[in-house]
Amino acid sequence: MEMNRNVIDSLYQVCNEVFMPILGNPVNMIGWSELVSKDLMDKFHVFLAYTYVTIGQIKGRTLLPLPANDVTASATTSSKDKAVLLETAIVHWTKQIKSVLKRDPEMALKNGKHPDPLTEVEFWKDQSADLNAIYKQLSSERIKKVLKFLEQNKSTYTGPFSKLQKEV
Repeated sequence: MEMNRNVIDSLYQVCNEVFMPILGNPVNMIGWSELVSKDLMDKFHVFLAYTYVTIGQIKGRTLLPLPANDVTASATTSSKDKAVLLETAIVHWTKQIKSVLKRDPEMALKNGKHPDPLTEVEFWKDQSADLNAIYKQLSSERIKKVLKFLEQNKSTYTGPFSKLQKEV
């Protein structure tokens, strides 16, 4: 396999496009208990989510990890289990977004450094780009689907998350 400068990107692509379909194929799970297959897939999804967040951190952006494509469409998973999975995603997104909103332009000054005015200009430029990227992600169809599903299931997380979206 050829490696390039974006090793984490390549890892994410291979895991998502090669290993995920192989692991998720029911034929490959023959002989596994339901508990083992569910646990393996859950842990693999968590690994993919953390890898995706890491890619964003490397690029200096906040990337919101999306749940598996089939979560809202899956007929085998109960509505309650789907809601728990999606609520977990919303909690994670909320933490990520709040950390971006709490960033302080005076942090360099508080850390004992002596920043010049361009440092603050650069901070606001980066902050604006990050918030715009978050807004674009929040406007995506997949996130809208997640929020719609949770609204239909009367989740208590949708109200506070809607307020956070408006803040962004």
